[in-house]
Amino acid sequence: PIYPVTKLFTERTPSWEKYAKGYGNDAELLEAFNEAYANRQERNPLVSVGLCDDDALKTLPPALFISAGHDILLDQTVQRLHNLGRPVIYRVYPTATHLFITVPGQPTAFEEAVKDVSRFLNDHHAAK
Repeated sequence: PIYPVTKLFTERTPSWEKYAKGYGNDAELLEAFNEAYANRQERNPLVSVGLCDDDALKTLPPALFISAGHDILLDQTVQRLHNLGRPVIYRVYPTATHLFITVPGQPTAFEEAVKDVSRFLNDHHAAK
């Protein structure tokens, strides 16, 4: 996942407070997306995977997670998967903002992320 949403509800984390306005994914907009997508199921672990129990998360395959350093979603990350012993690679592009992979204007972060995704996919395909 690239800058994943793991909880479809407002969780006032440090990144939520710091990047709530002016970084491309404002809190008001994210709350509207969450409400529209969750359809009143925001606390359901099938919708908000960050609420899944440990046994479910332990079954996940190796994963690469990519986050922007200046993103309201930065704190919704994969530390929990790592703590469960899952094979997780986590990359943060410290100066990037949300949408750096889809909206032009952040070429360094974009290029690095594409290389990381390509490397991850090739490495895991070759391991099969």
